[in-house]
Amino acid sequence: MNMEVPRVSLPMVYCFLISAIFFQFVIAGSSDDLKVGFYSNDPTNSKTYCPSAETTIREAIKEVLGNDYGPAASLIRWHFHDCFVRGCDASVLLNKSADIPNPENAAFFNMRGYYLIEAAKTAVENICPEVVSCADILAFAARDAFYLLTGKSDSDLYSVSAGRRDGNVSLLTEATTFLPRPDFGFSQLNNSFAAKGFSTDEMITLSGAHSVGQSHCSSFTSRLYPYNPDQIDPSYAQALQILCPQNAAVDGVVPQDNVTPDTLDAQYYTNVLNNEVLFFSDWA
Repeated sequence: MNMEVPRVSLPMVYCFLISAIFFQFVIAGSSDDLKVGFYSNDPTNSKTYCPSAETTIREAIKEVLGNDYGPAASLIRWHFHDCFVRGCDASVLLNKSADIPNPENAAFFNMRGYYLIEAAKTAVENICPEVVSCADILAFAARDAFYLLTGKSDSDLYSVSAGRRDGNVSLLTEATTFLPRPDFGFSQLNNSFAAKGFSTDEMITLSGAHSVGQSHCSSFTSRLYPYNPDQIDPSYAQALQILCPQNAAVDGVVPQDNVTPDTLDAQYYTNVLNNEVLFFSDWA
């Protein structure tokens, strides 16, 4: 390791994640346009009135997940990738078309969890057609994912401002330019987050989201063959080599956190100190 990792409690991780990862200062449009309770503020405006939107989205996601909350981690990733490129405008959801020949999501091969977004979108469209933006659905869903993965109850939900507008531009070149890569060193990672207005402490704390979710073997196998015992624990490396054989025909997936893979907690930071993280960028 070449940097000191701060001692971080679960409440600190939790509070930073909920206050920072939703990028209130990199959203599409002015933050002055966003309001808590946006969809219940004006009953006379049919274009913005859908008072049960947040509850409907949350319940739809919970119904699809059942008792397995692990896949909810993908909602955090979708929202992060959306916000980090053009601001929170749902451009990450736009598919290839004549007008969008190379969309952002081409950079996220085999991105999991889209079915959860579809379920939430379908549920809210059934009650309020063409009212709730996809960008807001992603923001609400990511918030709900945090609570499901931390074991908090619905009564503990924090407020999410809404009123985002969906974008119609999605560029692969922007995704590859702005999104931090798993092979980044510390300076590259720090510069990437600084360009979006984050401090080093906020970057380190946001990295705690790697306490949940999965990664494709191809994102880190360069660290395994050969592996550097100064960078990755030998026992951990050997376990990963079994899960991710060299030159495998199928790109497997591995939990980001090998201790509490389906719980958003502070275990990530212990893993960093123990050299038991997948990405070079996490070790750096």
